[in-house]
Amino acid sequence: MKKERVNGKLEAAVKTGIAAVLSQGFHEGIKVMKDNQVPVEIAARVILSPKSRRSSDEVP
Repeated sequence: MKKERVNGKLEAAVKTGIAAVLSQGFHEGIKVMKDNQVPVEIAARVILSPKSRRSSDEVP
């Protein structure tokens, strides 16, 4: 079972980045996450391995 994020700001940045990937493409998603200080390893995991996302990462 994957852990839930305890940092609400990070969680919001990850969700925004994922939404950007889905609507505007890979590069925009990376930019959004970088601009919001999402650690590279987290950004890479959620973008490159969608199955490894936490349930809290899901975007509507």
